Amino acid sequence: MHTIIIGGGVIGMTTALELRRRGVEVTLIEKGSLGKECSWGNCGLICPSHIYPLAVPGAVTKVMKLMLSKDAPVAMPLRWNPRLWGFLTRFTMRCNAKDAKQAALAKYSLLAKAESSWTEFFADETIDPEFERKGGLFIYRTQKGLDGLRGEAEELTRDFGQHWKMLDEKQLLTLEPGIKPGSSVGAWVCEEDTHLRPDVLMQQLAAALVTRGVKVLDNTEVASLRREAGKIVAVETVNGQSIQGDTFVLATGAWAPKLEETVGARLDIQPGKGYSITMPQPKKGPVLPMIFNEDKVAVTPFKTGYRLGSTMEFAGYDTSFNDKRIGYIVRTAQRYLLEATAEPVQEKWWGWRPMTPDGLPFIGWAPASANLFINSGHNMEGLTLGAISGRLAAQVISGQTAEIDLAPFKVGRKI
Repeated sequence: MHTIIIGGGVIGMTTALELRRRGVEVTLIEKGSLGKECSWGNCGLICPSHIYPLAVPGAVTKVMKLMLSKDAPVAMPLRWNPRLWGFLTRFTMRCNAKDAKQAALAKYSLLAKAESSWTEFFADETIDPEFERKGGLFIYRTQKGLDGLRGEAEELTRDFGQHWKMLDEKQLLTLEPGIKPGSSVGAWVCEEDTHLRPDVLMQQLAAALVTRGVKVLDNTEVASLRREAGKIVAVETVNGQSIQGDTFVLATGAWAPKLEETVGARLDIQPGKGYSITMPQPKKGPVLPMIFNEDKVAVTPFKTGYRLGSTMEFAGYDTSFNDKRIGYIVRTAQRYLLEATAEPVQEKWWGWRPMTPDGLPFIGWAPASANLFINSGHNMEGLTLGAISGRLAAQVISGQTAEIDLAPFKVGRKI
């Protein structure tokens, strides 16, 4: 069997490697350089703590308040965009307790296996992308914010077996001396969260593809998928190539809707642009990964570097770089940290997160094409779910039974 994978991000590459371990011939097609899109510059947080989707009760009000601030971490254009506004309508309709809980239970089936799947994957491929188990800090500058997480933390501890602990400011400063005294009232800690360096992971995955014998066609853009008698028979590229295969995987993240007609179902995915800045570790910088939860800024100290990231721009497939976003990220980090930056700046980056209204990815066969598997729409958890999503896809494509129920992630589900 020959499987063609479209998309060279973390999901596409893990799917390719999992299939090769099962003896499947694999060709991977990437329109640019391997791993250089959304997978490359994110903050590298593997977060089983992120069980609840963004669509929860009160989310719309919070987002509107954030957008009214001078330095808004969330932004969207005021111009008419039917697809975006339809997406936002469906998101709003899901901001209720019943739908949020249903999505959380579905996400948990994936998140419960996220860290262990990566550990097994690293061992199988003999790679080390600076993976560390240090937990995750959720830091608050107001008591109202800190207390507001209590109910969710208690629920995640009680119902999902996670380990959460609240720290007052003194306890926080003892645990993380890089925090500026007086900048926060305390934090919550989730012991299950881990992190790695995503650009290093992408480089190592690309090398593993070569070692495993995956045929890689990078800088090759797909124009269309050719379908005959209800099945995909070939990938047609913009430069005139026709690449035939037996099964096909669409793992293009935010780009997946571009090939929606072939799928035969709406892929309700919107690109949510995020930004990051990478530099050496500051001398007095933090040692633990953290999120300033009220300001939506993440900080990750890697073994060989340091990254700040944030923002969510719903501006369609806009490729412009807004340096004001980097300014907001840096200023926020400076508010909380003794030393927030270091020179030289190694990279300023942006990427499109593949956002869905219900917060769940699409993992399964396409309705209109019996041999097309969709593995896209992982929201902000693409890195977290990279290993388990690749393994699930490989299990199904190679004829095995998926280790978890994929019904909640069905392509064409009603959202």
